[in-house]
Amino acid sequence: MRDIEKRKEMLVSFLKTYQEKLYYVLAAIIIWIGCYIRTRNLPLINDRILIDPDAFLFLRYTREIVANGHLPLIDVMRYYPIGYNMSGEVTLLSYIIAYSYKLFHLFLPSLTIEKATIWYPVIAFAIGTFLFFLLINRLINTEVALMATALLTVVPAYLFRTTAGCSDKEAFAMVTFFLVLYLYVIAIQSKTLTKKLIFGALSGLTTGIMGLSWGGVNFIFLIFGGYILFKLALGNATKEDVYIYSMWFIISTLINTTIGRYSIEGLMV
Repeated sequence: MRDIEKRKEMLVSFLKTYQEKLYYVLAAIIIWIGCYIRTRNLPLINDRILIDPDAFLFLRYTREIVANGHLPLIDVMRYYPIGYNMSGEVTLLSYIIAYSYKLFHLFLPSLTIEKATIWYPVIAFAIGTFLFFLLINRLINTEVALMATALLTVVPAYLFRTTAGCSDKEAFAMVTFFLVLYLYVIAIQSKTLTKKLIFGALSGLTTGIMGLSWGGVNFIFLIFGGYILFKLALGNATKEDVYIYSMWFIISTLINTTIGRYSIEGLMV
């Protein structure tokens, strides 16, 4: 009995000592299970059988970038016979997949463009879900973060959009979405003005990247705009809140209106 009690005490002591690390291990297990679920269809798909129509478009764009280094100004395979002006398309995702393929192909010669495109949503899921875990952990606590991460993993819409072969914008968009929120929360919770401005700027930069890959960037402008307006209406806004928001807004707007396809009016709609 004494040995059993000692072992219990050792186990409790171990759990208390490494509690935080164990939470991260559990989060990794949840994400691994999510990746396992999302790859059960791999034997059924290939470069001719994908699970989303837009995936074929991004696969074609990725092939074009790998072959020529860039996309053409006019896509002659869309809107025939006039073609489609590529300045109206968000093409960052295709470049990310293409150059990720080139990088990993150096270490995995068997990797093909098709496999890189098919696997991209699963990899994006793993990264995005981990960022979501970090976000909820910072906002609330680790226990809630684990529960929320487990629920997010099996949400039907998120499940489909991050399944192997569903190589559309949304998987990468959710990575940037969670990262934008995470960086902004860090900015708010930081103790020094310098850190607040740095993380506000990083959040703005990530918002710009999000806008170059997904039209849903408007949701971020709606969330942050509503947040600062709500604080101003309640009289709870501080100078630091305004500084963070201004830093985020200036950088994200500059990227989306100069490099991206948006106007200031369009971002406000």
